Amino acid sequence: MSEYGGTAADMTSQGVAAVLRPRPSLGEPSPWHFPEVADARLPNGVRILTLHRPGKQVASVAVLLDLPVDADPAGLEGAASIAARSLSEGTAERDADGFADALERQGATFHADAGYAGLTATLDVPVSRLAAAFPLLCEAVTRRAFASSEVDRVRQQRLAEIVRERSNPPSRAGLEFSAALHAPGTRMAVPAAGTEATVAALTAQDVTDLYAARVSAATTTLVVAGDLRGVDVVELVLAELGTWTGSAAPAWTPAEPEPLGGRRAVVVDRPGAVQTQLVLGHGTVDRRSPDWSAAALAAHALGGTLTSRIDAVLREEKGYTYGMRARFAPQRRGGSFTVSGSVDTPNTEPALDDLVGILRTAVADGLRQDERDTASEYLVGVSPTRWETAEAVVGQIATVVGCDLPPSWIDHYLAGLRDSTLDDVNAALRSHVRPDDLLVVAVGEASAVTGPLERLGFGTPTVVPA
Repeated sequence: MSEYGGTAADMTSQGVAAVLRPRPSLGEPSPWHFPEVADARLPNGVRILTLHRPGKQVASVAVLLDLPVDADPAGLEGAASIAARSLSEGTAERDADGFADALERQGATFHADAGYAGLTATLDVPVSRLAAAFPLLCEAVTRRAFASSEVDRVRQQRLAEIVRERSNPPSRAGLEFSAALHAPGTRMAVPAAGTEATVAALTAQDVTDLYAARVSAATTTLVVAGDLRGVDVVELVLAELGTWTGSAAPAWTPAEPEPLGGRRAVVVDRPGAVQTQLVLGHGTVDRRSPDWSAAALAAHALGGTLTSRIDAVLREEKGYTYGMRARFAPQRRGGSFTVSGSVDTPNTEPALDDLVGILRTAVADGLRQDERDTASEYLVGVSPTRWETAEAVVGQIATVVGCDLPPSWIDHYLAGLRDSTLDDVNAALRSHVRPDDLLVVAVGEASAVTGPLERLGFGTPTVVPA
């Protein structure tokens, strides 16, 4: 007898039986869904979107204001961005230091930015301090100061940032691409946060006037996410914003962009550069397109990771680059398809030739089933981690709503990533990628890249100084 009350033979037979017991079979994992959104509206028109995220003890609150960058007055581009950056620089109740101190006492952070979807001000704070910190967010949005000294400081910071952007090859390539893709004089030809000339011309009064003219309770959306057990979000917002009205301006109507077409090239001359920074692409659709998920799969298969088709040739086989990325970049209206990355200067011509050839072959012959499957598995698989935090969830909802889409669009997008067939993906690729309609921007040694661009059929490049 053993100490457990059975013989050794009994124990052996029980052990064997345990080993031979059938292993449970694994079921199919259930699809991950974006968190459910509760939708409410105050009598003054403020919309409240709430996402309860159990266990997320850091809440995030975003206020989306109807002040997109394309609402900037002509010649004052950058005003919306300066307004966003100035919101934390003082209110009617306290100066910049006082506002920062008040945030710190609540363990909260505040940031704001403006884009084509609108101006978004975001507060991140422990759920336990949400009720105490939320009034600070409302104070910044509804009782901003825009003091001349603070706006001027923010404006000077932006001017210094512009200098850095123009000296950084990837940033400069992106700026030149947007400028060349759209007709001169249109808003999308100008950087979202303005140019040196337009930002230098801005005054605190310009920022104040634009904000007062555009920001309205009726066109404002709040997005709140976190572990909201015991928090009555609607009552919290009603107490702070229930009597706010703001401007009487109607909702902003964005214009449909009309990107320029045709094969052409722009070269930013950087004498002595050992690498050429490339961006090539053209205008295309935005998230409203019914095949957006299929297009996202196509872009990922082409150039989403180091194992995608472009890098398989240009990086692994030829050694021209550390990596190039393909993507569809949507705005509120319209967007672009681009491939970007850097190559060593001597191999600019063969790399560009191979790259265009890869795009042509993909459009003509289609992608393979394994490429579609790999893209789908990756994009679907990273969704839970991509939107793990309350801040990420709030940011995605604010972007989608700011682009005039319902919160449910995100689940439709995820379903499309799972369900789009190879035929769907190749149809989207043929519809939205045009290898013979590429604008190429090259930041590098002009004497080394203008000839290759001409030989590859992009015409005589426009050369601009660095």
